Amino acid sequence: MTERSFKKVWALAGGFVLATLPCLIAGERHSLKEMREILASEGIAEVIDYIDDTEKSSMRQTLIRDLLAEAKLSDKHLASLAETAEEFESDTHRVETYQQILRQKNAGARVQKAILDDVDEIENNAMRAEILKQLVNKQQATHLHDLLEEIDALEVDAFKAELFKKTVQTYSTRQLMAADLLSNLEDFHNKHIGFEVLNALVEKNNMNERDLEMVLETAVKLSDSNGQLLSNFLIKVSDKGTPGKIFFEVTSEIESDDFKVSILLPVLEKYGSPKTVSQVVACVDEVKSPDSKTKILLKAVDVTGPQDVLMVDLVEAVGDIGQELQSCKVYSKILKKDLGSEQLTLIIKEMPKNVTLDHNRSNILIEATRRSEIDDNFFDTVEEFSSSYEKGRVLRSVLDRHDLNEEQLEAMIRISMTITSDYEKFKTLHALLQKHELSLSLEYIFEEAIESLDKAHYRKTLERALHH
Repeated sequence: MTERSFKKVWALAGGFVLATLPCLIAGERHSLKEMREILASEGIAEVIDYIDDTEKSSMRQTLIRDLLAEAKLSDKHLASLAETAEEFESDTHRVETYQQILRQKNAGARVQKAILDDVDEIENNAMRAEILKQLVNKQQATHLHDLLEEIDALEVDAFKAELFKKTVQTYSTRQLMAADLLSNLEDFHNKHIGFEVLNALVEKNNMNERDLEMVLETAVKLSDSNGQLLSNFLIKVSDKGTPGKIFFEVTSEIESDDFKVSILLPVLEKYGSPKTVSQVVACVDEVKSPDSKTKILLKAVDVTGPQDVLMVDLVEAVGDIGQELQSCKVYSKILKKDLGSEQLTLIIKEMPKNVTLDHNRSNILIEATRRSEIDDNFFDTVEEFSSSYEKGRVLRSVLDRHDLNEEQLEAMIRISMTITSDYEKFKTLHALLQKHELSLSLEYIFEEAIESLDKAHYRKTLERALHH
């Protein structure tokens, strides 16, 4: 085509547009005039039928816009207009019309239902998300379940996250639970976004125990492989109030001991009640690492009163640590408390099961016997010592602090005879004579102990002291 031919065709086309434009404008004016006449004479229902029968989508959109400006429509009539907009071929026209309808004060449950029935036909995710956002803003809970499902159907995670969080901010916890919000979160491919929504739900701070249980069950299903997201979420939950049974059950199921520690230590710090301590101690059974168990138990000891019955549970929990050095740390921490005789006696009884080195055993026994009574458990444990030094050290510490009865003195002398080092045996027997006067029957036993010494000068020194 030559340049001259092109210009001729272009001029003809322009002339056609200019020629037909007045007709189009005139047709639009005619339709608007006719709509107003029907509105005045027959009412809104007939106007809606008139709009519905109009062939061109652009004309229908214009008529709907003008009707919304002309009249105050009910929810029912607005819903009919929304159904009319469903027939629009263009997503843009449909969305613009939905937005105009949703801005109306009377747009309620019927409008919500009409738009929700069609919104999945809007192919553009951003446009669909914008309509869903306006539906959320209307705060209509009648079809909240359907609204949540349409949000879940969005293909862009960022849109889903924003809208789910907005529903959490807009609707009550009870409404969200009734509408089954949690089931829409379970299949999130992006776990982080799922937990963002759960965190927003917890922030509302008005969940009952059953709601929280359901939220935690969902969190477990959303959890990543290493438990980091779940751990962070549990910390958030614990910040909002005293944790309950389900909280500790979920915590126990976390694989990582480090994560368990990061959850349980702040809980003990913030809620050190006997019930909380008891639940934390129960969780320790599910902790594998001796170091992690020790950290938790040390904090539990910190927040537990010395006369509390839970102290007995803590003493027994030391047996689950499985590492001697860590067990000694917890025993030492417990012994710094002003314990009663029951707890001290229990430590003396249970400690040999968890501590095998004589040095560690003697340190614990010396500390425990500062305030406790001396009983058979004490003597049985000391008799098992293989170290003469440690055996003598423990026995002498008891002699320094306790007035022993006849039976205890006999046990003390007989155990002293088992000390293999002459020096340690002499020091112990000599300390006993300095502190106690012996009955005739005990003197006979003491003389046996003297005879067990190898060095003559030790024997002579003790004989003089005995018969002085």
